[in-house]
Amino acid sequence: MRLSSLLAGVATILVLAMPATAQPQPQQPAAPSGIGAILDYAEALGLSDAQTEALDRLGLDLSREMIRRQADLAIAGLDLDALLDVDPTKTVDVAAAEAKVREIERTRADLQLAVIRTMERAKALLTPEQRARLAKLPDGRRPASSRPGIWPAPFGPAR
Repeated sequence: MRLSSLLAGVATILVLAMPATAQPQPQQPAAPSGIGAILDYAEALGLSDAQTEALDRLGLDLSREMIRRQADLAIAGLDLDALLDVDPTKTVDVAAAEAKVREIERTRADLQLAVIRTMERAKALLTPEQRARLAKLPDGRRPASSRPGIWPAPFGPAR
């Protein structure tokens, strides 16, 4: 189930980086997400089996939500393309195009908030001692060299 939490990180990057009219591109290799990093440090943090299972569930739930929202974004992008692809002698329905752009951006914002809320739920599963240990780990993320071919974690400012 850890793969699902890792895929969530990649999906977020792709969605947030995709222009409103862009078509979805094939996904890149999975990047670690915050939940994936916590799970990678499960032993160092002293996570219980129940905590590990709950974190896996959170990651899977987030992946499902992200897949749904990505599909919504792809469809909305197609709809926007159709609104803009009119005969050059005709006028674009600007009001409809504006509404579609706002829908796309609202969906992107909802997606980003879903990631933030999920990370807060994940942190809430940790004891104060585990949170303190997590804060002492390198950026609270998986070391970039721990898995060849996997990018460093994309979320949050560098500490």
